[in-house]
Amino acid sequence: MEEEPWSRAQREVDVHGQTRFGKVIQLREGQFVGDRPYCPHGCTSPVHRHGRYQRYDAVSGETRVLVQRYLCVRCRRTFSVLPGHLFPYRHVHLSRFEAFANHRAGVGQGPDPPPDGPEAAALLRAWDRFAGRIDALRGCFGQLIASGVSDAKHLWSAMRQAKQSLQGILLFLARSHNTSLLADYLCLRPSPL
Repeated sequence: MEEEPWSRAQREVDVHGQTRFGKVIQLREGQFVGDRPYCPHGCTSPVHRHGRYQRYDAVSGETRVLVQRYLCVRCRRTFSVLPGHLFPYRHVHLSRFEAFANHRAGVGQGPDPPPDGPEAAALLRAWDRFAGRIDALRGCFGQLIASGVSDAKHLWSAMRQAKQSLQGILLFLARSHNTSLLADYLCLRPSPL
């Protein structure tokens, strides 16, 4: 029996010159240039489409969206690319949450049309998750926002001023800090060395 040149445990530690890369398994659309993403684990080999899966597009569950998966030829890891209009693990559209958050911060009219019961509840849950991450998000934005920001309304306004839109905020968090607005999801965070 021929032995595999790299065991799974060795591949996680040694495949990139003694550096252990994290297990990022999800990227955002717009986080890369071109028609295919790069391997988020640092490989230079091309990635191939590797199937796709469906997820709900909205709280109602009436529509679904396809999420493309990719396989890195070198490290054999798979990852997916989340459509740019969705949050990870939330069935809330970015435009709806952005309008809702603007309204909560006192700088907008709110979603149009107004959300129904299930969507309103999902938007409130998302806002509560955001409000619980004030310290983490202030740390990510650092000097891009004022130091006296201490509540969700002012943090939202400061982040919008720094990055102009929710899409800009999410791309900044994903590219610079491997995190998201509503949680520090394991799928976005590299594992520690």
